[in-house]
Amino acid sequence: MADREAEMEVLKKRIRALEAENELLGNIIYKAPIPIFVVDRQHKISHFNQALEELSGFSARDMIGTDLQWKAFYARKRPVMADLIVDNSPADEILALYGPKYKQALANKQLFAAADFSRICPRPANGYFCRCCSG
Repeated sequence: MADREAEMEVLKKRIRALEAENELLGNIIYKAPIPIFVVDRQHKISHFNQALEELSGFSARDMIGTDLQWKAFYARKRPVMADLIVDNSPADEILALYGPKYKQALANKQLFAAADFSRICPRPANGYFCRCCSG
């Protein structure tokens, strides 16, 4: 019985450490100077940082937990690069949406980049560079 209690305490301590680490990483993402959002495998936004709030005009509070990531970049619903990566979309599907703005890394086939200009952001002259990877 004592061994089981000791194991439970070790497990609880490890969970607390992981929660603290997760909070720290979340804060780093939120305060990063470049616009960042993260989606989970269900295409729900898990992180939406301060720089993207400023660029898009949407608050993290309103975006986290939704699948509205497209609103930060496009006037109508369509997959963003992160959605295509989550779905493991073929290169021709990505190319159809991003055209010559899309590049796939030669060394790592799971790294993609696209550069574009958003006409719906509060500062429409601003362009954005999107770099995505799966993990």
